[in-house]
Amino acid sequence: MPWTVHIDGGSRGNPGPAGAGVHIADPSGRTTFAGGFFLGKLTNNQAEYRGMLAALDVLERAGADDIEIVSDSQLMVRQINGEYRVKSPDLAPLFEEARRRLGRFRQWKMRHVLRGENVHADKLANDAMDARRDVVAVDLLKLAPSSAAQVSSSDRAAQRPSSAAAAGGPPAATAASPTVDVYVLKPPAGGVCPAGLNRNTVFRFGNKIPGGLCVDGCAAVIEAVAVLQSGSVDGSETVLTPQCGRPGCGAVFEVRRPG
Repeated sequence: MPWTVHIDGGSRGNPGPAGAGVHIADPSGRTTFAGGFFLGKLTNNQAEYRGMLAALDVLERAGADDIEIVSDSQLMVRQINGEYRVKSPDLAPLFEEARRRLGRFRQWKMRHVLRGENVHADKLANDAMDARRDVVAVDLLKLAPSSAAQVSSSDRAAQRPSSAAAAGGPPAATAASPTVDVYVLKPPAGGVCPAGLNRNTVFRFGNKIPGGLCVDGCAAVIEAVAVLQSGSVDGSETVLTPQCGRPGCGAVFEVRRPG
């Protein structure tokens, strides 16, 4: 199975302040890296390519040799796959660098998806543009390039894997795990969620996983729950906001300690 990376890039002004989002899952499907990169002033297409180069940086650090790149930029996908020529002098150096670095991997492929299937990367790109700096939400293997060093305190909490996470699984709660509440901050898109979640629904995690969450929703929140249960964050760092990974869902959760 390949490592799968969703990438996105955009600018506000074209050209204007630009950002790129990178969301990487390892061959088991576990989210290994999720980050946004602030790129300065670029065009949309330049930002798309810069997002791809950032993703290749992280994948190389992870030691990946078989990769699948997913993007909603039809232009970039067709250029990389050799279906379109690169006519823009601004894009040609980025294209050449991307193709050169793809050659370092044993196997790679790139495919196009609609924007609705690329929501994680899109959100990360916008987070970086909003913050006007690099942001890292998940970095289980410490893969972030040096340019992504500026991370908020809540982001740092999400990055700290337990020994179980380092072994390839989610962090485990202790035998006497404190309770953590998971709120539905943003409900799923209509007709997507098999559990039918509603806004402001609350799930309380203790030593057991509560009922009522679909598999994807549970996978989205379990690491954040375990981080708060572990006590590895300060009292002021009590809120994390993971997003459901089910395609087209878009649900956002708020994970926090009660009280």
